Amino acid sequence: TSDAHMPEVPHYRECPPRPRANGNPLSFFRLFEERKALGHVWTEEGWEPGRPHYARWMRFLEPPKTQDGLLDVLAFPPILDMMPGAVVQAVPKDERLFLAPSLDLTVHFYRSTACEWLLLYARCRDAADGLASAEIELWDENGVLLAYATQVMMLRKFKKRGA
Repeated sequence: TSDAHMPEVPHYRECPPRPRANGNPLSFFRLFEERKALGHVWTEEGWEPGRPHYARWMRFLEPPKTQDGLLDVLAFPPILDMMPGAVVQAVPKDERLFLAPSLDLTVHFYRSTACEWLLLYARCRDAADGLASAEIELWDENGVLLAYATQVMMLRKFKKRGA
């Protein structure tokens, strides 16, 4: 039994594809197709800070599968480590460039899936004095909870080279 409920967000088919990460300096994002379901991308213009949560659909371009055709659960932690995006939702534009290294990342694995599309739903519980605490859920497109993670992170302003 479970009391967990998949967040009510648009299905991935209803969400516009996010531009490929060619301009994203983090090569990690080049491994996925992404579709924003809730919240904003930090590079977007014209949005104001709001609730510290987001949801995005993701699918591996080359899914890491086990012999039985399921996604390898060892591929979950890197995408579950995307909780800083929830913090971004609540900060003003001039403060959106920050580093958020993990001080603690705890992952609870529940099950795997044969589904391609995964939904990440992240919330920041608290951010103050250079620290933040967040949680994230990983769902498949059928509404099955695959994993849950919590994170405590440091928040440090990003310093550009030469600055």
